[in-house]
Amino acid sequence: MLKSRSVRLSEVWFHRGLWLVAVIFAFFLLGLGRAVIHDLPRVEASLSIEQFVDRQQVAQLDNQIKVLQDRYQQQQAEVQRMSEARDQLVARLNSEQQNFNDWLKTRLVTERSETNPEVMQRIRLLEKMRTEVNQRDQQIQARINQENTTNESQRQVELQKQRLYDQAQPKLESAQWRQEMQVFGYRLALTLPLLLLAAWLWRRYRHTSWWPFVWGFIFFALITFFIELVPYLPSYGGYVRYGIGIIVTLVIGRQVIKSLNRYLEQQRLNETLSEQVRREELDHDTVFKRLA
Repeated sequence: MLKSRSVRLSEVWFHRGLWLVAVIFAFFLLGLGRAVIHDLPRVEASLSIEQFVDRQQVAQLDNQIKVLQDRYQQQQAEVQRMSEARDQLVARLNSEQQNFNDWLKTRLVTERSETNPEVMQRIRLLEKMRTEVNQRDQQIQARINQENTTNESQRQVELQKQRLYDQAQPKLESAQWRQEMQVFGYRLALTLPLLLLAAWLWRRYRHTSWWPFVWGFIFFALITFFIELVPYLPSYGGYVRYGIGIIVTLVIGRQVIKSLNRYLEQQRLNETLSEQVRREELDHDTVFKRLA
């Protein structure tokens, strides 16, 4: 009995070792598959919208935008400088006006101020300064109007550039769709034959002495299919992926149901057999379990 258990334990570990061989075989097949895919022609290059616009026209618009931006910055600097000069002039005017008012209050006026030459001279100076302030205001407003015109021109050029990109967007989307189909086609051409070969090996050789390599290849084919192909399935809002998922589930579920029915039918047939016949048909595992 102890000898039988020892033999049984060795067989269990030997069986586990064969499954380890299957896993290792699948691991190296996956590494080889990744190397093959890595060396394939690069069809997954990223696409950008700049590839589908008129580059010469975009370059011309960019140059116009650059010129308008420089002009706008210069006009802003001029407005800033003129505003500072105007503020200084206004400060001088206010100071002169205050000095004039103080001077009129403190001096002894023995004649009418409007006939006093010094008074008239100061009044003319203040009027000249006010006139200059008004001129500065007009000049600043003119520069501000030019600045607004430049800004509007820049906005119009940027709108023209945006229209070029809007026109190129459908071309980009169409190219991306074609690229997705191309990538999917390449990966399907690589993975589908592997999956079909794995199904054929499972059907013909899973019960032979080569079963570790069969299962290793099956693991490799399944992992390759679901990692290298499924993520590249066109989505179309989920209709394609969910539809394929439903089909695959139906196929696998049908096979599982058929296997279950065959198993139940076999069990019913076994129940109809005599005790002696059933003992003769017990497999090796069941014998040792019942002996234990």
